[in-house]
Amino acid sequence: MAINLGLNIKTNTKTDHTVSVVASSGVTLTTVNSSTQRCAVSATEDVAKEICTITFTANDNFYYSTPPDFKFNFNNGDLIITSTTTENSLERVTQKVFVISAKASVNTIYNDIHFNESIGSGENIGVNNTVIKEISGVALDTSDVPAGGQTRTLTVNGAENSEFSFFLKRNSDNKTYDFTSNTFTASSTTSGTITIGSSGVSQTSFLIPSSASLDSYSLQLSVTTSSLTILPSSLSGVFTFNQVNDVTVTVTCVSANAAYTGTHAAKPSSPVITGTNSGISGQNTSVDLQPKINTKAFKKAREIAANDFELRTTAVIASGTTGTGQTLTAANSQIVFGMTVTGTGISNAVTVANIVGTTLTLSGVPGGTPSGTLNFIGAGATIIQKGTGLIFSTINTDALEDSDSRIASLTIANVNKIINANSSGSSATITLLTNSELDDAVGNVVGLYEGVTTIKSGANLENLTVNTVDSSNSTAVLSSSVESRSGQEIIFEKAGRVADISFVLSIDQFPTENTVVSLNLDNFLTIDPGWS
Repeated sequence: MAINLGLNIKTNTKTDHTVSVVASSGVTLTTVNSSTQRCAVSATEDVAKEICTITFTANDNFYYSTPPDFKFNFNNGDLIITSTTTENSLERVTQKVFVISAKASVNTIYNDIHFNESIGSGENIGVNNTVIKEISGVALDTSDVPAGGQTRTLTVNGAENSEFSFFLKRNSDNKTYDFTSNTFTASSTTSGTITIGSSGVSQTSFLIPSSASLDSYSLQLSVTTSSLTILPSSLSGVFTFNQVNDVTVTVTCVSANAAYTGTHAAKPSSPVITGTNSGISGQNTSVDLQPKINTKAFKKAREIAANDFELRTTAVIASGTTGTGQTLTAANSQIVFGMTVTGTGISNAVTVANIVGTTLTLSGVPGGTPSGTLNFIGAGATIIQKGTGLIFSTINTDALEDSDSRIASLTIANVNKIINANSSGSSATITLLTNSELDDAVGNVVGLYEGVTTIKSGANLENLTVNTVDSSNSTAVLSSSVESRSGQEIIFEKAGRVADISFVLSIDQFPTENTVVSLNLDNFLTIDPGWS
């Protein structure tokens, strides 16, 4: 019964020898790639069939320091291999021939045979014999290069007169190092031929320039056949190393309310914190923020929570649709799954369902056709880490006990005012002046929150609540009749126009790019809706 036999023959491509594969009679030989050829034939069941002859021949002045040998995987049959060798006068193998046959009882075509060998140079001048020139060691510091740049040195050990060259490539732009100008250029440049002297050591230095972005470099050593220098395969690989860059982290206050804009308002930011791109840190920084509103008053709605820290970014629509699929003009690595999306043409509540390059998929239809700049907001440390690589936490600086679980301290600064007119009897109305030394010369009753603000200090007025505020007349109506005198200073509490936020920012890992962490004031500070 006829069966089918198949064999993939895998050999090494080297410049110091040749490998010939010749198919036997009736066998079809095809090339799979530079290192693999395939033989296929129809044979008789359980009858040996010759497949091919494989001949390994070392080039002149070379020999097989380890003669060719093989490993094979042949299923449901037998692979029958015979070999002969040719040696030079020094009894070194310069050629080896394999004759391969196969026998099987069923079809067996998914089979492989692998060959391995090592090639050396002779010790005496002559055909297949020459003075040994060999690279014995290569050393290069492959630790990260700092952002400011650094000089690195390639050290190559080997026999005297061994020759080599190497190239150095910057992977971000594929430019190679020019050893004359000591710069990276678009021209294809190498070190040129370097000859190892009698010391057996060669050292070549090169300069990695400063960089504002993360980059990587590749260095590879090579030898030419004409140099008769041996470069062991263990030393012929590519050396790679990275150059880190400095990145910054900033915490900034954000709000959608216009009360945080104006002459005496502020949405402050923390000092810029600088570290190494993706670097493990453990750095702690004390952050103090003092957001202010220009008019009106706010109270503390709740303590600051982890999800009040947000990642915010934008992207421009290149092609908008009424469906879930949108196209951006450029990729933005800070856009991640789960972010809320707003902008022109988006009237429904939608989030990022998927983002691949410039292809954005929304969680639902937008309600219109998105156009212009879209806004992306994601809350919490997990989204911030996914979008930037930043790993951080915060600790309340005012925590007096281990059981204090607050992640930040939040207090509302007291409001200090001066009474502008005497008041007595059953009237509960007081007229106030601005205390310019304490209140930035803001309006007379700015900072008083109706129904919330109470008097902390003021003769005969303690613990009274401000029921209503009239900004046009600079008056406040208290919860009880009062007797007060012009010039008297009053301290109000529980609400105000200045908040004090403090925490220790602990960075465990710096991000991969400059990152702004937004602290959303609207989540935990409520502005008096009745203020006029």
